[in-house]
Amino acid sequence: MITKKNSRQDSYLWGGVAVVVALVIGVLLYKFFRNTSDKKSDNIPVITKVFPNPTKGPVTIEIKGHASQLKVLNMNGQSLGAFAVSGGEVHFDLHQCQEELYGHW
Repeated sequence: MITKKNSRQDSYLWGGVAVVVALVIGVLLYKFFRNTSDKKSDNIPVITKVFPNPTKGPVTIEIKGHASQLKVLNMNGQSLGAFAVSGGEVHFDLHQCQEELYGHW
């Protein structure tokens, strides 16, 4: 037979368990959504440096984020080429591009 004293202790116990469960679920949800947003922002490629500038020869472009290829366009939107990203950098030489595509210096 359940007495009032045992019933009160049981309700305190179950109330404490419910608080702990809610806290654990809240922490797990927070970590999941925080990590998901961090991963999404890491995947967006951003050009951080272009050097030397200006140049008629070799160019290095540093990229932060996930990218496997960089397409380089001139001011008219014409393609100068597509270059592989290696180690967060792209290296190419403007001498390899046709002069009429990128203009005269």
